[in-house]
Amino acid sequence: MRVYLLAFIFVLFCSCEEKPLPLSIDDETLIDVLVDVHFAESAMNNIYKQKKDSLATLYYSQIFEIHGIDKNVFDENMQILQRDADKMDEMYEKVLERLNKKGLEIQENATSTYKGKKDAKKNK
Repeated sequence: MRVYLLAFIFVLFCSCEEKPLPLSIDDETLIDVLVDVHFAESAMNNIYKQKKDSLATLYYSQIFEIHGIDKNVFDENMQILQRDADKMDEMYEKVLERLNKKGLEIQENATSTYKGKKDAKKNK
């Protein structure tokens, strides 16, 4: 009898999987915010600590304002994502796709600008 009771408790315990809370920010907005956050972090990569902290505060407040969200809401959503690895992977796959796409666009624009300047010098 004791074995059945322990087995029942074990099955009951295993079946009580905690379901992740829903995000209060829609996926597309959160992906856009994360892309902007990554660009901001990249822009601050070589800045020293004190200036970096001030600049980070400015960048983040502008990002949140642009996307119409509050820092606390963003932080809460990131905590939810940290508890849901599958959702986090899904979101960051899209974030990385957008970062790569934007990186290629920037590279193409820089290349065409450089070629334009180079051609202009030749024609002088």
